[in-house]
Amino acid sequence: MGQGRGAGGGQRWLQRLIAGALGMGISKRDLLEDYYVDEIAPVLEAWAALHGVGDAEEQVDGMTFLGGGGEVMGQEDTAREGR
Repeated sequence: MGQGRGAGGGQRWLQRLIAGALGMGISKRDLLEDYYVDEIAPVLEAWAALHGVGDAEEQVDGMTFLGGGGEVMGQEDTAREGR
């Protein structure tokens, strides 16, 4: 059988949806039996808004990301030259 990629975004869309719901505290049974299809997207969006998911990413320079305690390339060369 092929990958079966259609409008649903692949074969595992339901598993991803269930995993996301479980992460929010909604059981598989509750998700599949107690929620209408039209309710799921707004619930996911509201949870994401409350928990700050999808906020803009903060840009940081490389030394801040990696930390300042490591070796810096070219440091020995500049020390020998008296810079």
